[in-house]
Amino acid sequence: MFTDNYDNRLILDDSSMEVYELDVYSDGSVDEGSLVDDSDYTVEHDTDNHQIKLTFKNEIDSAYRIQYVTDIDPDKIDSSETEFDYVNDASFNGLSDSDTVHVERGSLVEKEGESTQDFNSDAIDWTITMNKALYVLKNARIEDRIPAGLTYSSLSIVMEDGGAEYDSNNYTIETIDNGDDTTTLKFCSMWMLMKRL
Repeated sequence: MFTDNYDNRLILDDSSMEVYELDVYSDGSVDEGSLVDDSDYTVEHDTDNHQIKLTFKNEIDSAYRIQYVTDIDPDKIDSSETEFDYVNDASFNGLSDSDTVHVERGSLVEKEGESTQDFNSDAIDWTITMNKALYVLKNARIEDRIPAGLTYSSLSIVMEDGGAEYDSNNYTIETIDNGDDTTTLKFCSMWMLMKRL
């Protein structure tokens, strides 16, 4: 019996399970052979413990490769992080092996500024890019502290794909005077690319 314990932040696609017979050569190289009919084995999937057990119905004397697909569970993603390690442990005939897959997502927030002209500029364009990780965020909020010496002028919000103007009915803006010559700008909405003009 083959047992596989996959990371509890993953969701197994049961329909993706495939078993292939392998051709193993004397030099250690391997070629994938024919697909094994699913009537030749049974699969038990324990969703609570994230475990797969595969048992061949008859005696085997060949090498096999088991393949399947897992989806990353969006409900178990820590949206404050952008790098994750997913561990999988497999065992067969008293021996075991494991592998770790490292997944990186886009940044959560990036900010850059640029003077509107090279000489005697009287304004700065600030661009804030948020959620390049493409997380599904509800009531997302970002706060931007405007330093002393600058005053808020205007705001334009565009979606990352296509560059279309974001509907102003889908977000709110709050300007707060911090009392120390700085201003905090709060805007709440779903993920977007934001550019202050």
